[in-house]
Amino acid sequence: MIVCFSVPALGVACEQARRPDLAGVPFALITDDGAIFAPSQLAAVRGVRPGQSISAARTFCPALVTLPYDHAAYQNRARLLWDIAAAESSTVEPVTPELFFLLAGRTFVLNDVSAFADAMAAAIGAPVLAGIGASKFSARRAAMLARPGESFTIAAGDELAHLGRVPIAEVAGVDAKSRARLEKLGVRTLGQAAAHNGKMPKDLRIVGGRLAALAMGRDGDRVRAAWPERSEEANTAFEDETEYLPLIDAALLRLSEKIAAKLQSRHEYCRTLSIQVGHARGVADCWERLILPASDAASIHRGARRLLERGRPAAGVLTLRLVAGELGSGSGLQLSLLDEYGAVMPAERDRKTAAALTYIRERWGGGAVITAEAMYEATKRALRTYPLGHQSREAVEVRLQDGTPAAFTGKKTRHTVARVQNSWRETDVFAETPSERQVWRVQTAAGALAELHEAGGAWTLHAMAD
Repeated sequence: MIVCFSVPALGVACEQARRPDLAGVPFALITDDGAIFAPSQLAAVRGVRPGQSISAARTFCPALVTLPYDHAAYQNRARLLWDIAAAESSTVEPVTPELFFLLAGRTFVLNDVSAFADAMAAAIGAPVLAGIGASKFSARRAAMLARPGESFTIAAGDELAHLGRVPIAEVAGVDAKSRARLEKLGVRTLGQAAAHNGKMPKDLRIVGGRLAALAMGRDGDRVRAAWPERSEEANTAFEDETEYLPLIDAALLRLSEKIAAKLQSRHEYCRTLSIQVGHARGVADCWERLILPASDAASIHRGARRLLERGRPAAGVLTLRLVAGELGSGSGLQLSLLDEYGAVMPAERDRKTAAALTYIRERWGGGAVITAEAMYEATKRALRTYPLGHQSREAVEVRLQDGTPAAFTGKKTRHTVARVQNSWRETDVFAETPSERQVWRVQTAAGALAELHEAGGAWTLHAMAD
């Protein structure tokens, strides 16, 4: 079973803890685009709700104080909850500071979830809502139905009764055009989508099938073991306490070089840095998220020096421990754009994506970027201007219907063709004996794009993009 823990008031609790002057003051956290993210209890009593604009919220509460959403601070606080959860399960997946999933055994789910949520609420100073389900989607909806101090369970087999009432407008991944088409058909909830499954128009079958699966609690999304995060660390100790900065900085550089060598050997980058400075009176530690993921010694060393300036004790330094966390492979730019935990605000992610695409187009030309939408809506001329990934050239069996591919079967998988984008003939003029082949660019029912080649009655899956 999967447990979803939701802490919608986490940010509010953090601000109240570090801002005693907010006692008795209605306030709310706001997103980058100026919408209300989370109101305090006093603000909520006066009508302030998440999603409202600041001006709309102040019509209900003129004295409302707004504070920016401090993702780094709230995530740092949420780590306490993730650590508590990791002590009970080896599979914990944080999604945002306010939301995480846990994969638990049957005994833990039935007996301990409510008490476990209460213990976390006491540690964090904010109510923790717990939902239990057979899938992440079911558990998330169960958490939305839960009350503080009690867990809510959507049992296997009862999903349709609870999830069938969910409006399609609240389901992520359904575009506005498809949603409008579904509304014209009278399909506004997951239950209605399940009832119409198999009766949808051809262009809505993929979306309809996905919505029907969600109504039955099937989302195909497993809980990933993402916490404790993977990390690399290096330590050093001095023979005696020292306040000599050049000596301390040289030690930091050696630690940075050790970590960088390990990261580069695996082609990985780190997204966070933390430092622990040991001294005669105890340990001082600091943590920060890097602006861009790093793997070179110079970048890691600069970050370590910043942390040392913030956390260096007044007394001499005895030990240093440098930790590079949230490791991932790929370029620093890719990790920055795809960062699940560092760019949770849609407006922030959109700005980063737009800036990256603008740079790529300016540097390498407009044709360097092909959007997924353009691939699916490609014209006959454009079809031959971009290649598909995953070149396979695998022999397949193809079932034809009215002269066009309706399904194809490879070594392991059978694919149903949802629609044919286009087809054309190609001639291999560089071969010793010039040959012709018919090319079909098709979209499968699962949403992948495939390129099928037919020559002399033999079919080949030339490439696929999924």
